Amino acid sequence: MLKPDWVRSAQAAQEMGIGRSSFWLYAKTKPGFPKGVRLSPRCTLWSRQELAAWLEAQRTGDTTTTNSDVTTATSTSEVAAA
Repeated sequence: MLKPDWVRSAQAAQEMGIGRSSFWLYAKTKPGFPKGVRLSPRCTLWSRQELAAWLEAQRTGDTTTTNSDVTTATSTSEVAAA
């Protein structure tokens, strides 16, 4: 079964092997952490590809990876279509 390209915080945290509160802490404080796409005040999605690239950069010590290195959706309509 194919996994969706976009995940909510709880699913992203689980796949990264961290807790939800740690995920949100990273999202707010870690430089270069992928930006989420806010669909509503209580729903934010993250690109699975961006999260994987950021996590790999953290593991290898490559701090040059930024959000611009990975293609991101610029509108919620692109997310909704995914």
